[in-house]
Amino acid sequence: MHRPSVSAVIPTHNCARYLPDALESVLAQSRPADEILVIDDGSTDETEEVLRAYRDRITVLHQAKAGVSAARNAGIAHATGDWIAFLDADDVWESEKLSRQLEALDGDSGFICLHTGYFVFGDVQDRVAPPPPQFLEGRLDAKLLLCGDGWICPSSVLVKRGARARFRDWAQQAEDTIYFADLTFEGPFRYVAEPLVGRRSHAQQVHRAKDAVLRATMAELRWVQEVDVPPAVRSELGEAFFTSVAGATLRARWRRDWNHYWQWRSWLNECWPAHIPRAELLDERVYPPFVYRVKDVLDDVLTRVRDRRHSA
Repeated sequence: MHRPSVSAVIPTHNCARYLPDALESVLAQSRPADEILVIDDGSTDETEEVLRAYRDRITVLHQAKAGVSAARNAGIAHATGDWIAFLDADDVWESEKLSRQLEALDGDSGFICLHTGYFVFGDVQDRVAPPPPQFLEGRLDAKLLLCGDGWICPSSVLVKRGARARFRDWAQQAEDTIYFADLTFEGPFRYVAEPLVGRRSHAQQVHRAKDAVLRATMAELRWVQEVDVPPAVRSELGEAFFTSVAGATLRARWRRDWNHYWQWRSWLNECWPAHIPRAELLDERVYPPFVYRVKDVLDDVLTRVRDRRHSA
């Protein structure tokens, strides 16, 4: 039986502080990767010094700073394994990660991607991210990803090298969601319901930028407008996308996050497509914020009174 080969692809930019942990976690795999490719995306910190200690065990590719999408694509282009395993330079793998994924293949070459659960660590309390029910049920498609009903951790995936999809260089946010959405049109995914990847949380992460959510949303909209699918499918994706943004806007109102509520409501009013039934929230009446503050206080008082009566 053919033994599947695996190429580990690690993009890095100014991540010398965390890169050793990532590399050590790859080298500690119970089922070793067949090659380890590190793509240095124009780092200006001590990355070169860190990599020097691993020169006999890894292959380093250098490029002028072009972003994580371009770095991952460079790794794909140079990889020789049957499968590509991405790992962000600030994340880590559990020692059984590759072994458990290859076991999950069970000789079935029909899958385009295998992904696993993950845990979060770093500047937050360690926790295992709960798996979305859709993943456990084996359901995954582009609409689900666009709606945010399931996020795939890039460091958890094993992707067939023959896949045609590539990361969109123009996407500076949501590039992973877009890539996996593209992959759903090429074949089925399999989910390994174990937290085999550690996703590090730290202040330098790009998704923490103030405008990250807006840039991610605009990137996803561009993808919906450009993806090469039949018109009917594009229409379904567009409806799912705008419905998802409307839902996020409504949740901002529930949280009394008025800044984001009005930002997204104004954007939706301007961009809402004519062929999609208009969301009710775009025409709802919204009172001055102090009215909601009073309502929240009254609701809290009533809840406490009710709880005391039940406990009496």
